[in-house]
Amino acid sequence: MNALKKVVADANLFIAQQHWAISLLQPLVVNLFEPWLKGSNGQFGQTTGAFEFQGFYIARFWIDSGLKKGMGY
Repeated sequence: MNALKKVVADANLFIAQQHWAISLLQPLVVNLFEPWLKGSNGQFGQTTGAFEFQGFYIARFWIDSGLKKGMGY
């Protein structure tokens, strides 16, 4: 079994070294949030976009009041 694992690992390494791509795509959406808004992991559609997920993500946000006050807001 170790021989098989080595062959597969070597094949994966070879493929990874030979793979290349040039991306010409530009991002269509940029999400910016205040640092005191917690619970966001950058999910798409958390406040806009995918309507069916709006409530699902917004319900998990919270505001770190201490951080907000510490930043002068």
